[in-house]
Amino acid sequence: MKNPSIPARYVAVLLIIIFISVFSTPARSTDPPVQWGDLFSGPYPVGFTTIEKYDYSRVFQSKVDYDGDPREGERARPVQVCIWYPAEPAVESAPMVYGEYVFPAPDDSRFYGLLSQLQGRELGYLMAAAGNRAAPVADVMNMTVGAVKNAAPQEGAFPIVIYFADLQSGFSENSVLCEYLASQGYIVAATHSVGTLSLNAALTAGDLETQVRDREFALAQLHGYPNADTDRLAVIGCGWGGVEALMMQMRNSDVDAIVTLDGAYLYKDNAELIKENPSFDFTGVKVPSLQMYPGLPDAIDPSVCEAMPYSERYFAALKRFTHPDFTHYPALLPDSAAGESVDDGPSYATVCEYVLGFLNAYVSGEQTALAALDAVVSEYADNLLVQHMLGQKPPPTELEFVDLIQQGKIDRAIEIYQQLKAARPGDVFFQEATINVMAYRMLQSNQIEDAVKLFKLNAEAFENSANVWDSYADGCIANGDIETAAMCYRKVLEVIPTDSVTPDATKEIIVNNARQFLESQGQ
Repeated sequence: MKNPSIPARYVAVLLIIIFISVFSTPARSTDPPVQWGDLFSGPYPVGFTTIEKYDYSRVFQSKVDYDGDPREGERARPVQVCIWYPAEPAVESAPMVYGEYVFPAPDDSRFYGLLSQLQGRELGYLMAAAGNRAAPVADVMNMTVGAVKNAAPQEGAFPIVIYFADLQSGFSENSVLCEYLASQGYIVAATHSVGTLSLNAALTAGDLETQVRDREFALAQLHGYPNADTDRLAVIGCGWGGVEALMMQMRNSDVDAIVTLDGAYLYKDNAELIKENPSFDFTGVKVPSLQMYPGLPDAIDPSVCEAMPYSERYFAALKRFTHPDFTHYPALLPDSAAGESVDDGPSYATVCEYVLGFLNAYVSGEQTALAALDAVVSEYADNLLVQHMLGQKPPPTELEFVDLIQQGKIDRAIEIYQQLKAARPGDVFFQEATINVMAYRMLQSNQIEDAVKLFKLNAEAFENSANVWDSYADGCIANGDIETAAMCYRKVLEVIPTDSVTPDATKEIIVNNARQFLESQGQ
């Protein structure tokens, strides 16, 4: 989506509308918000709050301005975390209006400038969707939503969901989904999409990384947050936010499940840009994933289905959906040019219900939720096509592999290596130096048999390294196995001419060791 601009003649009118929306007190209604459509609230009222923090590990403003004059004020990166959560009933408290999402008033007044600019951006989206008509946008600003500002949190321990909005999109593009999940017992946190050093995030590897770090910062704020269960965690991303959600899981093994709504990585035209990001690797997705997207087979890259071998994958195609149908904007502005859902077929409410069932199954551990997923598919069988693919067990990380060895499970570690070597020849999930150091430590601790096992493992994994064969020989000599030691030294002389890893100085020492030993054995 292009970055929209709001016509100047509407700015004053809409800012007045925002002011009235945020500071007025509408009568409380027991009816669900109109933009919820066919959704039914869960057992919990919904609260909404914000946290304003500066990330001092990153800067957003330079020390001096363009003319070299010292810059006043805070220079660290500002991050506003917006949180929906299960709340205690608040009968006398009025629900919020949508204008409070367009401008989520901060407790820290230093954030007003940034949020005012983001407010203008959100109004630009709404105006563009409304065909540059101010009246529908005014109605949206006063539209009651499903949350109460700063309501008392419900007692309990609730799973966390981190939401990634599309680039240059308002954090609240899926506030209906966020409210719905909170009513069902989830704490949902989002941040605004802000560029590395500018208001608008761009389609660059740097800005994608910045978005991930902002959400990681948001997650950090939830540690110690009332009733947040940090051991149960999911990520949801829309559009380019789907790419960022995958990136977060790729480097955070605490994430239990991923949901993407029309994720940008699914499209052939985006493949090259995504590949430019060094931290993006489909094989790093190792948890259950749900990918929902429009039924556009010609645009979707079919290889993505196979690109995540270690994830249990659900690919859900919704016919006649377009990108806006995966947000609540069509519900806010039903006369907009958003996509057309099928009559009596899946709708935005269907998306929300399917996402809830997936999270209930794979984050909350409710196995009966899988039946609910099947029921949704059965209801809309002609227009909701789901492909379910089981995932393979991923290889261990080097830390996991080392942990097995440190626990004394050396035979188990070797067994895992042999299995993976047979399945994926050429793949090695540990470094030569890591195993070599552990083996020598065992040798020094008189754990000679275990040391030899590790030296042998390393030689099998890095058979073209003269250094590992030299080390294996040391272990064999310590174990009294002269015959195998001689074989190792012969191997040293065989691979040394093509060894491009071992330093030249080390090569000379290794070659001398090998020749002296073999000569001593008459070889």
